[in-house]
Amino acid sequence: QLACPLDLGCHSVTAEGSWLGSLDFYKPGSPKDRKRYFDIRIAREHKPVPVEDPLPSDCRFRQDLICLKAGDVENSQKWKHFLEEKQRREKKLRNGTLSPSEKLKDLHAESPFHQPATLEEADEFDADE
Repeated sequence: QLACPLDLGCHSVTAEGSWLGSLDFYKPGSPKDRKRYFDIRIAREHKPVPVEDPLPSDCRFRQDLICLKAGDVENSQKWKHFLEEKQRREKKLRNGTLSPSEKLKDLHAESPFHQPATLEEADEFDADE
């Protein structure tokens, strides 16, 4: 039971519904006297407003989407594959099913556009070109 969000003449209500459909409130013991608070069929359109300082995990920073937007389908596919492998690995880590060889695997080094992590590695990277 919740504090009464609508004028139902009571101090608490029962909420019932689904985010896929609707949300109704009614007085405890009076389910026939419902007040509909939300209905997806008549919901107003909501357009998200980007924040000024988004988190690094914001989907606008996904490399696969950046490449795709730029028309680089090949690299977009490489990034998408890399992200999917990373997600599978993280799931195995959470479930405790990661094999010893998988634990040693450096996914960052296997990214489609590996960036040097240290100055020494950057020098090696420059020397290879």
